[in-house]
Amino acid sequence: MAAIREALDLELAADPDVIVMGEDVGRVGGIFRATEGLFERYGPERIRDTPLTESGFVGCELDGVALGGHGLRLAEEEELLLEEHDGVVVADRGREQALGGKARVAREGNDVTVVALGATVGHALRAARELEAEGIDVEVLDPRTLAPLDTEAIARSVAKTSRVVVAHEAVRFGGFGGEIASQIAEHCFCDLDGPVVRVGAPSHPMPYQKDLELAALPDAADIAAAVRAVARR
Repeated sequence: MAAIREALDLELAADPDVIVMGEDVGRVGGIFRATEGLFERYGPERIRDTPLTESGFVGCELDGVALGGHGLRLAEEEELLLEEHDGVVVADRGREQALGGKARVAREGNDVTVVALGATVGHALRAARELEAEGIDVEVLDPRTLAPLDTEAIARSVAKTSRVVVAHEAVRFGGFGGEIASQIAEHCFCDLDGPVVRVGAPSHPMPYQKDLELAALPDAADIAAAVRAVARR
């Protein structure tokens, strides 16, 4: 916390357009003491307390985007990020839209399409290199954004390979891969030679310990196994 407090202090001192917002960041100094002493030094106009409501506080994420457009720089202290996840996603939507909602073909292939999200793109590429030695030619498609979702690019790839694996780090049951699989089943059914297979995390709380976390998340071996199963059908 001392390092964070020092970094905030340096930024506030160097740039009068920097402000800090968060729960109890003012006179209390933050529940983790990340802003201790800053209220007394810079005043209530630059060190601003927000209401104690996690779901409501996500509006500050949108404020941060808007303030940036007017030259202000916003630093926020957040306590329960899981509560605020949807708001963070909404605030980041502007950056996502800059990608144009266009998928990226990370690797060309003809036998099986792997639609990979986020960190699983790298896993899918490693799996594809492994499977190439087995005579399975994998196409890796990175949607890059989920809203909008580039269904046309997905459809083109499905039409070419006729076999699909959807991979993401979210839980398999109820994860976004189910929506992608549904879109493929609804719009590309006649191009499929078999069911869409999903690769995701198990439906239990994510372990805190790093090795257990890595064991719970899908990796290249999981994706390769799913591709083999799809290719054999």
